[in-house]
Amino acid sequence: MNIQNNIKTLAYFDIFEYPLTRVELETWQWQDDININVNNFTIQEKSGYYFLGDNTRHIQTRQLRSLIAEKKIARAKKFAKLFRLLPSVKMVAVCNSLGYYNVREASDIDFFIITAPGRIWLTRFWLQSFIKILKLRPYDKGDKKDTICLTFFLSSDNLNITDIKIDQQDVYLTYWITQLIPIYNQDKIYEKFLKANSWIKNNLPHYLPHNISGDRFVESIIFSKLFFPLSLSVFEKVFKRIQLKILPANLKQMVNKDSRVIMNDKMLKFHGQDDNRLKYKKIWLKKLKQQSNQ
Repeated sequence: MNIQNNIKTLAYFDIFEYPLTRVELETWQWQDDININVNNFTIQEKSGYYFLGDNTRHIQTRQLRSLIAEKKIARAKKFAKLFRLLPSVKMVAVCNSLGYYNVREASDIDFFIITAPGRIWLTRFWLQSFIKILKLRPYDKGDKKDTICLTFFLSSDNLNITDIKIDQQDVYLTYWITQLIPIYNQDKIYEKFLKANSWIKNNLPHYLPHNISGDRFVESIIFSKLFFPLSLSVFEKVFKRIQLKILPANLKQMVNKDSRVIMNDKMLKFHGQDDNRLKYKKIWLKKLKQQSNQ
């Protein structure tokens, strides 16, 4: 394996206290034209994990967080079973830190939802309504533990998300795509999503898609048609007006100004101040630069 690429990869995951196995290091190996002084970096291995410097404590951190993630994935599956009842829901995936089993006990559960064309507003309305009734929105409780975060919806006729990159080399978004864990996948939308975003191979040529079978995968059900009236297109414009009206003022100020908050008929993304992609990239580049200058 290329030593420069290994260092860049480990430096990125070091931000999140996440040492990598050899397979992960190969699969997630970052490739670009940034040159670093490899002599100022030390790659170590312990218990099958690779990391930079003496961060052996990150091994235990990762193992503990993985156990927590297993419980949250099981909880996420229960909600995916609920979400699939709405015919307009085409894919349900967990994302962010839960996507690679690196969560804290106090973490919420982040979902990425892909909808049928022309149904994005009504899908968000109904799913948010379900969560609100259950009092499980992150901002409805004093803490976020095990709450349900629905801040990213995408229409299945708009799967290429290149336009939301913060720059030509959005390291966080690139890894984010590869770390999505599809729990519900109708009409092979997950595979279509990856194909539409094949640009990630420019930096991650060896990544492997998730296996969408097994215990954590939720199968399609025929009786979801019972909920067909909830997905009638006549409601789309109605629910759009409702959601635009009740959107918090802080998000209204950010709508479509950049890629943090996006609202249109193809994409609904409400990350606001929680969109830390630029911050993480700066930290990553600073790690590489500081070490290379030593």
